[in-house]
Parts: sequence; structure tokens; C-alpha cells
Amino acid sequence: MQFVEYKQHLINGKVVDPEWILKGKFLYNPDDKTWIGITYDETERDYYLPDGLIILDREGIISRCRDIHVNNKYQINTDLSDSTSTTRDMTDQEIEQMVDSIIRVINDI
Repeated sequence: MQFVEYKQHLINGKVVDPEWILKGKFLYNPDDKTWIGITYDETERDYYLPDGLIILDREGIISRCRDIHVNNKYQINTDLSDSTSTTRDMTDQEIEQMVDSIIRVINDI
């Protein structure tokens, strides 16, 4: 499996993930309207992926999230045991932990 940055497609009047995205809609970037998803590696598939598709590793996803965080702050509750507590901007370390957690979830799919 590989992580990719992608945009959704318009098919029959509906906005959907491309068929080659196995699981998607992770870590949305509102600036360019892209998502992170997973697809099969080249050796695992016999179909075409777009030439401009961006393939990301863990460090690339973290870098992308830090770039997103500049204009669109990731937020976290000040008291993780209380979902009604106030929020604050995530630190770089918390962004890295968020990415690692999402990667674990994706890998368990």
C-alpha cells in the first residue's frame, strides 16, 4: 500500500473518491481541496494511476500537515478527558502523533 494525495472526482453529478483509492478522506487540505488516501503499490496493481499523483511517506504526510497548519490550525482539546473543554492549536509534536495515529488506523484496514 502507498499513501497518496488526491482530489475527488465528479462522476454522474456526485463528488466521490477515485475508484483507485482503497480508503480515503484523511487529512483534508482546504487550501487546495486535496485528501490523503491509500492505493495499491505499482507491484500490486495492473491499472493506471494519474501521472501527477503525489505519493507520500510518513515524513511527507507530516510535512504536508505542518504546511496545512500554517493557515488552517489543527486544534486539540485542552483537557483530553473532557470533549467540552476549550481548544488550542496543536504543537508540531502533536501533529506528528496525530499523523502516526492515522497511519496506524489506515494500516489496520
